[in-house]
Amino acid sequence: MLNTVNDIIEISKIETRQVKKNIEPININTQLIELYDFFKLETQEKNISIDYHLDLSNSEAILFSDISMFNSIVTNLIKNAIKFTDRGGLSFGYKHKGRMIEFFVKDIGIGIPDDKQKMVFERFN
Repeated sequence: MLNTVNDIIEISKIETRQVKKNIEPININTQLIELYDFFKLETQEKNISIDYHLDLSNSEAILFSDISMFNSIVTNLIKNAIKFTDRGGLSFGYKHKGRMIEFFVKDIGIGIPDDKQKMVFERFN
């Protein structure tokens, strides 16, 4: 419950531009490996697998971003994937696509029906 309240407060701050971004160089490989290490025990306890995919070398995997926001977003996606995956496993990471990087979290959970997928991007749904 406390996490939900904190998330609502954080969303409100972002929408009203009260969040100060701290943009700095971050190594996305390092961040994703740390998240993998953090969630590995939880997935083992649930008897599901977890793995990650990194497309760039460590020297190439530097982005300018707010490390707290980056970790918060990816952490929430992974938590959700673990929550709704009862068998099999999940994977996360990124794919390098030209000048873009596409992040992903994949799981074998219950899924979201096609007619509800747009709701994911609506506030409080």
